[in-house]
Amino acid sequence: MPPQESSNVQARLPLSQFRSPLLVLLLLFPVYLQASDTQPKSLSGRTVYQRVCMACHTLSVWGAPKLGDSEAWSGRIAKGKPALYASALNGLDKMPVRGYCQFCTDIEIKKAVDYIVSKAQPRQKERGSAGSEH
Repeated sequence: MPPQESSNVQARLPLSQFRSPLLVLLLLFPVYLQASDTQPKSLSGRTVYQRVCMACHTLSVWGAPKLGDSEAWSGRIAKGKPALYASALNGLDKMPVRGYCQFCTDIEIKKAVDYIVSKAQPRQKERGSAGSEH
């Protein structure tokens, strides 16, 4: 008979052991659902550049065009934003896929591209003075 008693104890043990954690999970589940509905704040293009892109685009590592170098960026910009986005997301030549930013969303990568392109554009003042020289 002793083996039967121990088997009854074992049968009851898991329920009593997991009753409290199960109750806690059931009570916290609505909190989890609320938390999962909120999206983390998207990073700005400047922030993504500073955290990831500048590692190569500040020192021209692997031939990466430097931030603000209008001449180096002009041919790339001429291909259009969709081509620039594709290069940043999928990689091109020595440009790694997503610039090694695996935590960045596609939107954040595109924002970084937009930021870099904005820095490569000649400033309005420079455009105006260049046109008035003729």
